[in-house]
Amino acid sequence: MKIWTEDEFQEASSFIQLYKQIRPIISAGNLYRLNSLRESNYAAVQYISMDGSEAVVFVFLHTQQFASELPRVYSQGLEHEVIYQVIGIENEPLCFKGKNLMHVGLKVRLTGDFDSKLIRLKRL
Repeated sequence: MKIWTEDEFQEASSFIQLYKQIRPIISAGNLYRLNSLRESNYAAVQYISMDGSEAVVFVFLHTQQFASELPRVYSQGLEHEVIYQVIGIENEPLCFKGKNLMHVGLKVRLTGDFDSKLIRLKRL
């Protein structure tokens, strides 16, 4: 039996709280498959809440063995002229219009085999 340290309990608790926040988006939202491992070395999926006010993007790196640059993730289903706050790319939240997130995309820093990122988009 492994006993967790206080830091491990805190980390697990923060992940549980995050999941409770995004669970309605994932369970009832619209799913967009943004990128497949058949096309590159990363996969990406996006869920948008039914009212369109929030989205969650998951990006998964398969292997970094042949990666020469950062993956660029292009969102789908956003409103073109609406500004979205992007949480999870940098230390500070960033803001972009929906059309930029869909047509220019976001570069996602993934390091090491099987790394992943969770990115939240909130309509402002």
